[in-house]
This record gives sequence, C-alpha cells and structure tokens, in this order.
Amino acid sequence: MVSPGTDMDLLTRVKESDPDAFCELFRRYQPLVYRQVYFRIRDVDTSHEIVQETFVRIWEHRSSLKPHL
Repeated sequence: MVSPGTDMDLLTRVKESDPDAFCELFRRYQPLVYRQVYFRIRDVDTSHEIVQETFVRIWEHRSSLKPHL
C-alpha cells in the first residue's frame, strides 16, 4: 500500500512504474475525473469507458510524466 504523500511524490512513483502508486492515483482522482466527464457526456457507461481509457493512457505513458512542473 502506498503511504500518503503529495501528488508530486505519487506521480514520481508512477513514473518509476510503481503499481501501488498508480492504484492510489486512481483512488484519489477517479471520482473527480468521472464527475467531470459525466457532466459533459451525461452517459454513465461512456463516462466510465472514457475514465478507464484515461487512466490506462496515464499508465502506458508514465515515463513521460513530469511531476515536478
């Protein structure tokens, strides 16, 4: 389990391929991202798909994260 830390710490660990940090990132931000997507789309299934794809892309492109900007 990831110990609580700053968002920058969490993103640094995700960039280093830490799966626990990615799970924590998902836990922290999935509800917020989902609400934003649903507010625009107004479709539950499509909103869930978009959010899932967003987090998959974060993981796939983690090496290009710039947590200290």
